[in-house]
Amino acid sequence: MSAYLNKVKQLQSTFDEFSIEQIPRSKNTRADALANLGSTTTNSSKSVPIIHLMSLSIQESETVAPVDNGRSWIEPIFNYLQADILPDDRAEARKVKAKAAKFRILYGKLYKKSFTGPYLRCVTPREAYDVLKSLHHEECGNHSDARSLSNRAITAGYYWPTMRIDSQNHVKSCDKCQRFAPISHLPPGKLPAALGGVVYMFGVPKEIVTDNGSQFISFDFKNFCDKYAIKLSFSTPRYPQANGQAESTNKTIVNTLKKRLEAEKSQWAKKLPEILWSYRTTPRRSTGETPFSLVYGSEAVIPIETRLSTARSENPDEEQNNLELSFEFDHLDERRDRAALRTQSYQQQVARHYNKKVNVRVFELHDWVLRRVFQNTREEGAGKLGPTWEGPYQITDVVGRVAYKIRGLDGRERHNSWNALHLKQYHF
Repeated sequence: MSAYLNKVKQLQSTFDEFSIEQIPRSKNTRADALANLGSTTTNSSKSVPIIHLMSLSIQESETVAPVDNGRSWIEPIFNYLQADILPDDRAEARKVKAKAAKFRILYGKLYKKSFTGPYLRCVTPREAYDVLKSLHHEECGNHSDARSLSNRAITAGYYWPTMRIDSQNHVKSCDKCQRFAPISHLPPGKLPAALGGVVYMFGVPKEIVTDNGSQFISFDFKNFCDKYAIKLSFSTPRYPQANGQAESTNKTIVNTLKKRLEAEKSQWAKKLPEILWSYRTTPRRSTGETPFSLVYGSEAVIPIETRLSTARSENPDEEQNNLELSFEFDHLDERRDRAALRTQSYQQQVARHYNKKVNVRVFELHDWVLRRVFQNTREEGAGKLGPTWEGPYQITDVVGRVAYKIRGLDGRERHNSWNALHLKQYHF
């Protein structure tokens, strides 16, 4: 009974006041009937029944003591630099010595020497996850790709050994990035011969006039025109430089808005400043710099840096900081010129990319896929901000070379078969 008494005392503390009353026997007929029934038993044995309880009748609260093994990669280097302690294994000790040359202890924390800027704060796997989450889809996130995400973590002042692969896995498993991924217009397999559908039906054209779309300036298309003596002409946009830059930027902003708004499509104007700020603080692949740094000569302080301090925010010297900023302003024009050269090189790489062959897209039974959103399945009122993919669905049958039967999460089979062109792999 002591356990019940302790339980009553525990509950007693949650009340401001309480009272105990004795119930008269006349009003407690059920308990009285049970007592009388027990007294009428014919068993005169004086034995006491023993009941084995497999668990306590009153469950005790469980205590969880989490163990953080996140310092596994930091600990050997930190111990060597601080106390000259090496692992017992000689081969492992040599590795630690070689690695330690690139690290340094500042303010009681481990930092890595960087080739691109100041020292990088070394973080544990748990802290690395918080950094990726903050930079990818939280207060300063824009759902950027894996390369931009890892580069942005370095720009923010953080380092851990598996930055690239962790960024890839983080982006790969992001539900919003999968649902709002752009639709690939590349065929899932080999294209049928173009001659049968164009030349054999309409004859060889004298001239083809196109815009500057990548599919029309590709190496294969130019060879096709040269082979059949077709004159290839391009229409001239009014201002191609501004048009291309504006379209590229707007595409990035709209894609980020899709992933951040979810069902609140009408709130896009309120979210736009956050998206623009995130865009301006993310290194662009074409320039290798953030738009913010090309304007102000230094990187912006992001929210995660207030929780996980970096080398520049740990005990800053205001006078020295202002002097360094002045030097950066003097070199800002040179920095912008280098960014312009990188942009030209990147544009040439993009042109070469479109000349590559198409990879065959094949799914297996029981694979999970997303299906392209069509006009009849588009979210009502979403417009351009709606997702481009829906699902996930499971492959239940391979109908043809690139055709599949699919089943939804509700277990219901979809009647039509779907071409691989309208499907993409889904990762949990």
